[in-house]
Amino acid sequence: MKVAKFGLMLTALAFSTSSFFTQASGLYPGHVLNKTHRANTHHIVRNFVETRSGYGYVTFSGGKAIGNTDNAFTVTVGPHNTKIGSIRGAVDLNFKPEELNCVRGLHLSLTVSEKVPLSISPSCDALLRADIKRSISHTVAGGEVPLPEVPIDPAGIFRLGVKVGATLKVGADFAAGLEVGGFDKPNESIEINGQRRPDFVYASVRPFISGAAKASGYAKLNLFLKTVEKGVKGKLNLINAGTTAYAEAGVTYKPETNAQEPAFKMTTLPLIMDASGWVMVNPTYNMDPKKKYQYYTRLKWDANASGGDGSVGLYCDVKLFGMARIFYAETTLISWSPIYEYTRTIYDRTTYI
Repeated sequence: MKVAKFGLMLTALAFSTSSFFTQASGLYPGHVLNKTHRANTHHIVRNFVETRSGYGYVTFSGGKAIGNTDNAFTVTVGPHNTKIGSIRGAVDLNFKPEELNCVRGLHLSLTVSEKVPLSISPSCDALLRADIKRSISHTVAGGEVPLPEVPIDPAGIFRLGVKVGATLKVGADFAAGLEVGGFDKPNESIEINGQRRPDFVYASVRPFISGAAKASGYAKLNLFLKTVEKGVKGKLNLINAGTTAYAEAGVTYKPETNAQEPAFKMTTLPLIMDASGWVMVNPTYNMDPKKKYQYYTRLKWDANASGGDGSVGLYCDVKLFGMARIFYAETTLISWSPIYEYTRTIYDRTTYI
């Protein structure tokens, strides 16, 4: 039995080591941001949630950099967490500096509630001519979620059915570029037919969201001598949030090594795990001793959030002869306190292959 267990341990170790070598050629942080902000809600509303998330990776395989970054914001409400607004900014990267058409799949996109108001796929030549910078913003009406009748007074005599939605201001800032000969000192670069190939490509996207939640519902009844008015009051500001994802990949110097050392050098384990994912232990790792350059990848995320204040509620006003108030009640549907998160770097790693 002990021999069998030892054999299983060796198998697991071998599999783990092979996984290290497989992932040694890139960055795989996975989710770098996953924050949920919940408002205080009436038990019938149950949920009002604003979520921020960020995800990505960049890897080199066969001399080609392949990667993706994905930043998203969503706003959900109601007992079933129904989505009333969402925005997603993404970068897809496919870059091979050793090919003439070096950028084959650089794609930047903005998605707002399942619609795509902006999509850019610049070519290698376009990026060589000029860096790309684009900004776009929209004010959109989010979906509305109908809720059952909400009691306004403590006794539950007066009730009102409402719909909860939001008006969103959303958008994104995009940037992309390609650099040739961008080093401080000359190096043996990649050349095809005497033409120097690009040193690196970069792309970034910063989606952002702000706006206000809204509730709709109104009723007015004339009951002989009394007038009963029921409606919505207050304002709820959404959290103003933005997240920038930056991806970069290309060629850089092969670090100078001691003449006595072999060109191929690796530590026992090429990767370590830190708080942000797997990273390279030894940046001098280079498989081909004839190459005077090495590949590298970089990922960086900056995030900020502020605001998210106010409240939305219901009221009931009963007046005699439409003038003298004889009863008044109100209840809060949704409320929260503001948050303040200054712009900070939540992930920044570079790995060399």
